[in-house]
Formats: sequence, structure tokens, C-alpha cells
Amino acid sequence: MIETPLVSIIVPVYNVESFLDRCLDTIINQTYLNTEIIIVNDGSTDASPVIINRYCEKDSRIVIIDKPNGGLASARNVGEIKANGLYIWHIDSDDYFELNSLEKMVAYALNNSADVVISGYYKEFENSTSVELVECRFDREITGIEALKKMFQQRIGGEVWTKLYKRKLFVQYEIEQNENFSEIEDTLLNFQIFKVAKIVSPLQFYSVHHLYRNGSYSSSSKTVKFRIKHHAGLLSIQQLGFPTLEVEKAYYSYLFNDYCTCVLVRDITLLKNIHGFSFGEVLKYMQIASQMDTKTNISLKVKCIAVFSRIPLGKYILTGFFKFGFIFFKR
Repeated sequence: MIETPLVSIIVPVYNVESFLDRCLDTIINQTYLNTEIIIVNDGSTDASPVIINRYCEKDSRIVIIDKPNGGLASARNVGEIKANGLYIWHIDSDDYFELNSLEKMVAYALNNSADVVISGYYKEFENSTSVELVECRFDREITGIEALKKMFQQRIGGEVWTKLYKRKLFVQYEIEQNENFSEIEDTLLNFQIFKVAKIVSPLQFYSVHHLYRNGSYSSSSKTVKFRIKHHAGLLSIQQLGFPTLEVEKAYYSYLFNDYCTCVLVRDITLLKNIHGFSFGEVLKYMQIASQMDTKTNISLKVKCIAVFSRIPLGKYILTGFFKFGFIFFKR
């Protein structure tokens, strides 16, 4: 007999009236039927509540939770508390899905005794017909610790909507989303999950059509406000503790790369907020990450800069670059 455990689908909703019908249609019509669909209305002020209630009237699996606006992480945390399934699937309410996505993910999780299943996705853009295929970039079962390294090496994405999670991880380890860093809450959640997961499995299937909307978090990664909060969120990972030295090194390589991205934004306020004038902080990132044995281009750049910084003249040049280099990026 084929196992069909309950899956909790958590859908945070905030002012997405233009996209919500498409999203909910592809959820209620999934070929995998044993689901509870937890829709968290995060204080929407448009027609989203009307649309949600309409779907609730025609599908008994839908549970609606209304709450004051508190942000995406807050809405997901409320949904997790309500969830009863063996697995949790977090989705974005402006995305839509292949109708057999959940069936494939659950089957793969059961067949591999996986704590987390990760799929590929379609990357789509508002007001454009352009579509990019983003595949799952590893091809075998790995441990959660290996998944952490791959996430910081950007071989596993930090997003949650491509992933099916075993709910017991949230319950057993009291894992929840960090509501202080909405710009990077997915990565912070995955850090906690991967840290305790035993088996992480890749599903070579494109399950999600992820929409990059104008004004959404997905499309705001180059703004000053986003970069400040994103970098602060990355720094907060240090408080969670690193399970191995190799993960810590991979983290600092990723952190330094994010620092360089901030520098390229060319904004003095941003540099001040990320300690852009404290070369000691930057050097710490580089020195730790330079020991990382990896073939990624990012870490190779970090390693070269770190080695150069150990030479007195090199350190002098780099100090000047990080204090005043942003000036030379101005048009």
C-alpha cells in the first residue's frame, strides 16, 4: 500500500490579489490529496481575504488564520504552530506550481527517508515572458552538514519554497523563522534545519514557478536597505554556532562575498552600516575563509586576497581600497 502521509502546506498572504487565484488553483489541484492548506492572512488590505474565503468555501482542507501584519517570517511561524502534517511545505502566495510537485516530493522523501527534499524551479519575471530553469545543483543524498556547506557555496539555495521539510525537526529542535531579518529569514531557517537534518535529498524536477515581482524581496536585492538588513542577518548566524570548522570557513567565504556585493552598491551609508571602514572586520572574514579547501570561484578570490593581505604592502593597499575604494565605483 502506498503511503500518503499528511502534508501541511503553509501559505502566507499579504496583498497578492493579482496572483492569489493562480497560486491557490495549483495548490488545491495537486495530484497529492492528503494535505492541510494553512493560509495565513497577514493583515492584507486588498481583496486577498475575499479570495481566500471563496476558496475556503469550496475546499474543506483549507484553514484560514487572520493576523495583524507582522511580515513573512511571522506568518510562517504562525502556520508552523498550526501544522499537523508529517511534512511542511512553505510556499509564496505569488508563485504557482506543477500539479504533481507535491506527489513527487513526498514519494522521494519516503523512498529516501529524507528529512529535507530539494527540487529545482522556474524563475519567472513580472511583465516578461522570460523563464530561467534553476536546477537542483547536487545529485546525491547528503547530510545536513554537507548541505550547510553547499548552501554557503551557493550550490543549494537559501529559499524555503523548493524544499519539503519533515515537521518533527521544527518541533524537536524548536526551530522557527527569525522575524528580525525578513530579508534573509529563509537562509536563517535553513541553517537551523540543515544543522540537525540527517538526510537531504535532491529531486531533479522543477516544482515551482517562482515569480520575481517589482518591489518584492526577490527583486530588491540591490537596494541599500535590503543589503544592510541582509548583511546584518548573515552576521547573526554566528550566534547560532557552527557544527564544524569546515562549515564555519564556508560561512565566512560567503560573508565576505556578501560584503563585496555591498561595496559594489556604491553607497556610503551602506558601507558604514556593514563596518565598511573597519578593515580589521573585513580581514577577519578573509583570513578564516582563505583556509577553505573548495573549488568555487568565490573562495578562490577570497583566498588570493587573504594571502595578499598577509604581506605588509598588500595589507596597506587593501586597507586603502576598503576605506576609499567605493569612490572609484561612482559614475
